[in-house]
Amino acid sequence: SILRAKDNSIWLGKMKNIWLERLAINLLPKLRLHEDSEIEEFYLYAWGREYVSEILGAGDRSIWLGKVKSLKLKNCAVNLLPKLKLHEDNMMDVCLSGCQRDISEILLKKDRSIWLGRVKSLRLEWYAISILPKLRLHEDNVMDSLEIVNVSRYMLQKGFFSNTIELARSALEVLFPSKTGDSQTEQLLGPGMDGGCCGWKIKKIKMKDSTLYALQGIRTDKSCVLDRFELTNPEEEEVKKIFRSDERVYLGKIKQNGL
Repeated sequence: SILRAKDNSIWLGKMKNIWLERLAINLLPKLRLHEDSEIEEFYLYAWGREYVSEILGAGDRSIWLGKVKSLKLKNCAVNLLPKLKLHEDNMMDVCLSGCQRDISEILLKKDRSIWLGRVKSLRLEWYAISILPKLRLHEDNVMDSLEIVNVSRYMLQKGFFSNTIELARSALEVLFPSKTGDSQTEQLLGPGMDGGCCGWKIKKIKMKDSTLYALQGIRTDKSCVLDRFELTNPEEEEVKKIFRSDERVYLGKIKQNGL
């Protein structure tokens, strides 16, 4: 069986695209790429844990990929993110997606323990939003876009809010202004803290079919100034609930016409 082959024993050299699904994913440690490999798209899809069982025991950053422009991990394959080793000068687009049972392994990782380096864009779907505190980027990284898709409030893990502080309810009003402010950057003031994804440099945040509460794990007054914030199809009842209650959602600083 090819699964009995030794790790790094199957030479592939330089590859443009790598797509592995289901049981084929277990071949990943067996493959050996050229040290100067530049992959356009790296895609892993695994519906069940059995499709990644051979790799879960591998050491972190033990599977060399080199440079990757687009990294997509779906379902149980998301748990393999810590196993991947990227080129130190890599810049990539990342998409992570999975349901609750899919990401159980990666949630055991410590916060800021998964090194991604430089990320151009990051898309998080469904329960993958809870992986956000686990990620660590290069200190000089400037992300063009952070996209949050199909995330409801019950998908957020308890630890997702551990590094955030609730702020005044009036902060939410910036999401639905009656008119754009003056030429000065609109600012919401309140206590915050450094560290983690709240300190990332991000140009744009896009939220589609997602809860506003996800912002509590992303934005504080220590966060960067956004060029733009996009909110598509929020739940009307949830928005009304926030205005009626003492619950807070903090958006932070946005440039004029950024909404």
